[in-house]
Amino acid sequence: MKIVFIILFILLIPVHFLELYYKRRLLTVADLKIGKKKFVILVLQWCINNIENNQIPLYLKIIYRKPTKRLGYYQSYDKMVVIYIDDSIDLYTLTDTTIHEYIHHLQMPSKKYEKEYSDKLITYGYENHPMEIEARNLAKKYRKQCYDEIISKVI
Repeated sequence: MKIVFIILFILLIPVHFLELYYKRRLLTVADLKIGKKKFVILVLQWCINNIENNQIPLYLKIIYRKPTKRLGYYQSYDKMVVIYIDDSIDLYTLTDTTIHEYIHHLQMPSKKYEKEYSDKLITYGYENHPMEIEARNLAKKYRKQCYDEIISKVI
């Protein structure tokens, strides 16, 4: 009987970790126990506290509809992070997108950098744009830590 319990215990450990792994991917905006905008604010606050804070005010606009092409963008002229939110978007992706747009806020503190971004967009295109590559890489670097620290507070 003891052997059966030991075997069950050993088998349940990997199942538990697999469940945690897939749970990260499957939780959606619809699962939130807090407001959708509040979740994005928590991610932005995490970014300010853990990545960098350039002391430039940041504004947030939430568009409550399913995105067609992109999940967010940054408007440097008015320091606005714009995020599309729909109940079907998974929270891990929403975390990644929010961090990505926050990185753009850090990259473009003035009009000079906005022009630089536009010039490089013409030269490199979106996918190969150095600022986009940096934003994608940093979002990838920080998204798991940010998500893990926030998710237990909001689900």
